[in-house]
Amino acid sequence: MMISVTDRHSSEFFHYLPDWMNDPKIGSVLRRCSRVIDYEEGMLSEEYISRRRDERRDITAIVRGLKRHWII
Repeated sequence: MMISVTDRHSSEFFHYLPDWMNDPKIGSVLRRCSRVIDYEEGMLSEEYISRRRDERRDITAIVRGLKRHWII
């Protein structure tokens, strides 16, 4: 499920996003620092979503006993 501008939890954030992205100082910092938000599309990045999906798959495998998890 993609989180976008229409999502009620993130819509307030994305409301200010165009102004922040057009700011010469803030915009460049946001683009460099964030790996969670795809500012061009106004949604969570595909990289973040796939990483979370992989983590969820690993946890499910551990719970089902298909994969060992070592706690140090």
